[in-house]
Amino acid sequence: MKLQIELWAEKIKPFGEEAEHLFKESVLCYKVGAYTSAFLMSYLAFRTTVRYRILKCTYRPSKYTNDQMWNHHISTPLKSDEEWEDALDKILEASADNIKAIIYFENRDKALNELKYWRGIRNDCAHARKATISSSTVESFWNYLIDNMAKFYVLGGREYLVEKMIDNYNYHKVDEEGSGERALLIHDLKIVYDDPAEFFDEFFSKLGQNDIKYLRNMHNNIDFWKDFIDTEYEEIQVGIVKELMEVDETFYAFYSEFPKILELAMNIDPRFSRDVLSDWLANFDPYFARCSNQVFWNILCTALERNKESIDIQNVTRKIELELIEEITLNERQIMLLNECDFFNQSVLSSGSYFFDVDYDSILRYHGRRELVVLQWFNYVRWDITLLEKLDTAIDVINQRIQRLSGKHYGTMELKRRDHYEKIIETNKDKILKCPEQLDIFEHIKRVIL
Repeated sequence: MKLQIELWAEKIKPFGEEAEHLFKESVLCYKVGAYTSAFLMSYLAFRTTVRYRILKCTYRPSKYTNDQMWNHHISTPLKSDEEWEDALDKILEASADNIKAIIYFENRDKALNELKYWRGIRNDCAHARKATISSSTVESFWNYLIDNMAKFYVLGGREYLVEKMIDNYNYHKVDEEGSGERALLIHDLKIVYDDPAEFFDEFFSKLGQNDIKYLRNMHNNIDFWKDFIDTEYEEIQVGIVKELMEVDETFYAFYSEFPKILELAMNIDPRFSRDVLSDWLANFDPYFARCSNQVFWNILCTALERNKESIDIQNVTRKIELELIEEITLNERQIMLLNECDFFNQSVLSSGSYFFDVDYDSILRYHGRRELVVLQWFNYVRWDITLLEKLDTAIDVINQRIQRLSGKHYGTMELKRRDHYEKIIETNKDKILKCPEQLDIFEHIKRVIL
């Protein structure tokens, strides 16, 4: 049966190749009760890993202006098999103004006290001093590794994690180890950042959020983003969603692949729908949002399903682009939900009000495609006295205009508009006939039906 620390190491892969071998030896020693050897091997695996991280680091603190300085103070001593342990101690213990201070700890005093404590245990083991090294000693050090390994990077964990995650993003398609490395980075950022949203803010900014270049490749990078959205670490999941909640087109791009982020966003901030999402939906443009019309409807229905008061319907229907009705699929539940909020009717009567204006200028301005798109909305409306009255009045006025234009070489657009009205009535005849007590007062609609 594997120990918890073994499962952690296999999943996170925090050690380099050499250090991993040492750690496995440590576990074997622990299992046979050789706790002193187990501790020594684990301690050496830890220090070997920190050495490896520094030597492999591709960035430098600003005080290192050239490679010669870095090689002299850092890399050359660490590469020496005779000097590297002393060199590593000097790096870890260096004060802020020391040239060797390249690993920054948020709480330096605490970090140094812990390092001094474990080095003391190591010295007791190495020099056969009278000290009790038990299983609990080894387990305590393993817990220290789990909680602190993420802090031992050049410039501290924050700088490293952002730079390394960007590198992982850029090359995860060609790097076979990309997924395993990403698991370690996600684990580490959970430890290093009290609020992971700060990480994603820096990460997205460096990816190029202004020109959303990373969104253009969204479909090609689902496996990368999936590790964050579906992570077992709730704080990481919350962190990325909080960042996505800042920009509408970013949110839409992620929602298209990961619809669960909407529920997560509404859980994070119950006011998100009313204060933010309502305005986003009112100004939704699929071209700039880089997503399909279906995304708009799915988001709207999910929010309304959760709370019908969560969306400012009046604001959305007043500004909505009527072309959003094209190339969508709505199920019966969604249509019923939207009609309960009077969404289709309000959209037609507000954003589509021009369809009922039958003066020459209005018909000229909105004929053609703008007329045809409104027709699609009538497939979903809930027929009531307000809508019937609006349509009946429009038919009455358009008939009068056509009558006045009779015999002249005008009236083609008016005739076309009347055809649209009659097509709406004929198509929705059965629905309209379900309210016969109202139908009698609308003679023009009644005449078309009968």
